[in-house]
Amino acid sequence: MKEKPLRLKISPRRYWWGTLLAAALSALGMAFLGGYQQSARAVADLQGGYLAAAAGLVVLLWLLEAVRMKAILFLLHERLPVKDLVQVNLAFSFAAAVTPAASGGPPAHAYLLYLKGVKGEKAVAAVSARTLLAIASLSFLNLLIVFGFRHDLGLPAAAEKLVLIGLALVSAGILIFLSLCLRPKLLFFPLKYLPGKIRGNLNRRVEEFSSFFRSLLFSPQKNILIFVILLSFVYWVVFFSLGWVLARALGSPVAWTIMAARLMVLHFLLAYVPLPGASGVAEIGYASFFASLVPEPASLLSLVAGWRFFTYYLHIITGGLLFWWLVGRSRKIF
Repeated sequence: MKEKPLRLKISPRRYWWGTLLAAALSALGMAFLGGYQQSARAVADLQGGYLAAAAGLVVLLWLLEAVRMKAILFLLHERLPVKDLVQVNLAFSFAAAVTPAASGGPPAHAYLLYLKGVKGEKAVAAVSARTLLAIASLSFLNLLIVFGFRHDLGLPAAAEKLVLIGLALVSAGILIFLSLCLRPKLLFFPLKYLPGKIRGNLNRRVEEFSSFFRSLLFSPQKNILIFVILLSFVYWVVFFSLGWVLARALGSPVAWTIMAARLMVLHFLLAYVPLPGASGVAEIGYASFFASLVPEPASLLSLVAGWRFFTYYLHIITGGLLFWWLVGRSRKIF
């Protein structure tokens, strides 16, 4: 009897509650910094030309993310147009933004790729590789900052220690993840307590996923793999340039290296906050990290509001619309 292909599923309901919680916490964070009316006026303080540049960087980020996933899928012998990948990436960014520590992002990402026609095990392998590269590249950049530029950045001692602890945890997590992916038999021991039919099916799924993941990671097309790795670093460079553009819009003379480096450290630390998008904590954290980099308190509120809009709220709005549209279409198909 021919085995049925893997069919991925997610429960959209959890994302409703995450959206409401993220919105409430973000509103409280902005209210703590200066109130709703001041927050609205703060965004208006940003100069139009710089806002256009920030919007251009956001579009570039969407394209970079799509090209990176297209290259990863190419290594798995899958083809999707950039248009579809932009839709999928925006929709999955919404799922990541409204779940604690972005935990809902990878499952939604794999599910949405599956809806676009990518085989289930390949979708999981592609998302695993993309997530691994994103985390590893950001961790490497933070390691470089803490050991190479900490005296210039003036980071609090507590922040440096937290980064080092986080790097140790991430490194251990990456090693464990790779061990399980490349040697799937390590997962078979806990599966042996399941009923025979279910165990056999899961074993085959895990073996197939591992096969796809190994073929991607050890692909003979090294030039494509190197391109994907380079894109992971380019993505972060563009992402953290947003903060510098917004600071310049407020008349701050801060150097790009200082602004980008501080943003990298803070973004890395906020990843451990068990709240959707680290909402509330993120707004206050950005304000404390950048208070010395802008000319006056009103400008600080503008910087925080602008940064969160372009890197978080915009993804909730655009990604949310695409997420519900794609999930709604899938119900009609299946």
